[in-house]
Amino acid sequence: MSSTYWRFRIAISDHPGGMAEVAAAVGDLGVDVLDVDVHRLDVTSGEVRGELDLVVDDLVVELPFWVEPTMVERALLHAGARSVRGRRVDPHDLVDARARALVLAAGLVRAIDEGDAVRAALRAVVDCDRVWWAPPGDVADPIVVAEARRTGQVATGREWLLRRGPLREPAWVVAVPAGEGVVVAVQTCGPFTATQIARARAVVDLVAAVRDASGAAAG
Repeated sequence: MSSTYWRFRIAISDHPGGMAEVAAAVGDLGVDVLDVDVHRLDVTSGEVRGELDLVVDDLVVELPFWVEPTMVERALLHAGARSVRGRRVDPHDLVDARARALVLAAGLVRAIDEGDAVRAALRAVVDCDRVWWAPPGDVADPIVVAEARRTGQVATGREWLLRRGPLREPAWVVAVPAGEGVVVAVQTCGPFTATQIARARAVVDLVAAVRDASGAAAG
């Protein structure tokens, strides 16, 4: 049996040695930590309220076949994590971040279907569960998407009902205006971080730049 790859998002107290304690906890299980991404927690997001000293850590780990994800979750909680959410990831996505960004940019430049290109790029750089393109005039907008259309700004929030059907639990949604439509990203592992939202904006800005350049060349 082969290893599996998981991304665990944890909210944990920001104190010296905290990350070492986390690494030791999963290391005792024989789990390799491949990557760590640290974000400051938005305490108004609903993930953990009233805790000003918390950070969000995204850990990408390789689990040997004898280790269950629930074992890792328990180890992380024992190491001090206030919340833990795990999601399996494709090993093919675990590539150098700069190389992946260049590949995605090239795909956006060459794209024939802008909606498909934006969805693929957003899913890759934001690392969320689902992405879709909400075209103009879509009458089934959830509240967050409607707000993005109305204001022309990025909107975030939690939804129970989405255009693709009801969820078993509330999902966090970020809606980014793009051209005449809205790019919608969804995840259930916790609120979108400032880093994820910044990446979403960067994708949309790149699409707009490509569109403007194409229009200038055609003119």
